[in-house]
Amino acid sequence: MKNKKSSGKKNPAKTDSHTENNLLSLDEALSTLKTTRSTLYRWIAQGLIHGVKAGRQWRFEKQEIERFLTGQAPSLSLNLGSSINSAVQALETLNPSKAQQEYNTAVSAPDCADPLYALAGAIIWAGIELGASDIHIEPQSQQLRLRYRIDGVMSDPVELSTKLCAPLAEKFKSMFKGNVQEKNLPQDGRIQLKMNSQPVDLRVNVLPSLYGESIVIRIMPAHRASVSLEQIITQDNQCEQLKQALGSGYGQIIFTGPVSCGKTTLAYSCLNHLNRNGVKILTVEDPVEQPIDGIIQTQIHPSSGRTFANIIRSILRQDPDILHVSEIREEITAQICANAALAGHLVLSALHAKTAAAALKRLADLSLPPFVIADSVRLIVAQRLVRRLCPYCRAERPLTENDRLRITRILEAQGQQIIELPETIPHAVGCDKCKKLGYQGRQLITEMLRITPEIASALARNATAEELQAIAIGQGMSSLASEGMRCVTQGTTTIDDVYSVIEL
Repeated sequence: MKNKKSSGKKNPAKTDSHTENNLLSLDEALSTLKTTRSTLYRWIAQGLIHGVKAGRQWRFEKQEIERFLTGQAPSLSLNLGSSINSAVQALETLNPSKAQQEYNTAVSAPDCADPLYALAGAIIWAGIELGASDIHIEPQSQQLRLRYRIDGVMSDPVELSTKLCAPLAEKFKSMFKGNVQEKNLPQDGRIQLKMNSQPVDLRVNVLPSLYGESIVIRIMPAHRASVSLEQIITQDNQCEQLKQALGSGYGQIIFTGPVSCGKTTLAYSCLNHLNRNGVKILTVEDPVEQPIDGIIQTQIHPSSGRTFANIIRSILRQDPDILHVSEIREEITAQICANAALAGHLVLSALHAKTAAAALKRLADLSLPPFVIADSVRLIVAQRLVRRLCPYCRAERPLTENDRLRITRILEAQGQQIIELPETIPHAVGCDKCKKLGYQGRQLITEMLRITPEIASALARNATAEELQAIAIGQGMSSLASEGMRCVTQGTTTIDDVYSVIEL
């Protein structure tokens, strides 16, 4: 039997696949460029050279290396041209504005210096034009799914080629100066761009998943800090109640509700209302979502020891008049905030709880004694965001018996009296103005609980959240359910949307 190894013939199947595919390995690219790995990695991060990492191995097109050596702009990475053009066409189905269409035209232009960067910009542009709060780029087994969160609801997916998954992740990481080589750990960053001469602030998170890296981009409104309280809280009596608490100069004002219910926007508006020459304001945030002139803002960094508790201790030695803590997460932070309020500082903070009364019980769970809660807290603002009906296509429909039962259930769940209901209620239709959604934008509904002697007495005897809620409503507090139903009867939102945001 012949020994196969003795044969001098070469197996055609074992020829260099890199050469056949016109691709270079990392070592071959380094040899051609006559450079080091660290320098090459830096060029990749800067977008000067395009490459694709397959598993643990880098691959580069020979043409790409030649373009770099001759000083030309990088071409499409590994023949992504058709995938990018398909992605642009998919974005056009979102019915973008003229500005979006012009940007998409630039993406597909043959002389575009970096079409992948332009595609990333087009994805961002579409989100801004659609009024989205978040952009989700989600790798799946057969496709790369692009979705936008508009007015709190995820849009229908736009399907992109899976070939774009790794290149887009690398491009966004390079845009926020992340580690392009790292594929196995989450990364966070911030991107600041200008589009149509307008500043755009983006917060990016990249998360490894089964089929690639998932990307979520939060679009930060540039006008957040400049929105007045009157624009956010449309009920005059509630706006005046909040202003009185802000004007007291001491005590805690706590904003509560689930994630993405507008707590930070309302807190920033309060800071803007308080920001003047006669006071010193400091904030502790995770992260700092928008810089505000005249305010000292600090971002926590737990890995380096900059926790909420450590920073607050130092901040109190900075002689502030007003302190903003973006979130109370643990006992020590709750205690320091309460002590600061008792010492004469005005403290604005946020807490996760369903209702204003539940926030009081949450503070008790964080080991604050009832008398400390009663003495330190001035006002608790529980809030939700409901979608606002599109004014161009909103319509009325008759109130059904099922509607009556749902409204009764919402109100009774929060201890509110049943209101007189109209014969018709509004409902969403959908038109070109609202991208067929039936809604345009969102509005805030709030309930505001003041600490009265009766509430303090109930806290001392360890009353339940339901008992505290009933006392507050008996003293004139309008609950979230009541505020939601007010919006329905005024024709600004639908019962379905109120029902979706009020926890029962």
